[in-house]
Amino acid sequence: NMYDDDGRITIAMESHAKIFISLHMNSNEACLDTGGVEVYVPDNLDLTFAELLADNIVTMANTNYSANKYYNSNVGLESYLVELGYMSVSEDLYNVLNNSDSYMEAIAESIKTYY
Repeated sequence: NMYDDDGRITIAMESHAKIFISLHMNSNEACLDTGGVEVYVPDNLDLTFAELLADNIVTMANTNYSANKYYNSNVGLESYLVELGYMSVSEDLYNVLNNSDSYMEAIAESIKTYY
């Protein structure tokens, strides 16, 4: 569980992390034609960093935006759940598996630029 003593949220909170970024791959048969990057953000945050993060990933990793915008629950610190693409969309899966350095560079550049 992410809230257990060794869970990712607990570790981030105890280390006094400024932000928490969790990377995922989505899967949804309804999105087989679109795929793309999504960033989940608590509804109490300004979307500026989330938008920068998505923009940089789309540009630097040569991918696209998902049609969906989502918010996650507030976990007690500034958190971003980044869906790098859809496993159920072959182009997304291929791009993430074969272009992971560009995704990581985009995330690092976003953090460096914003913070």
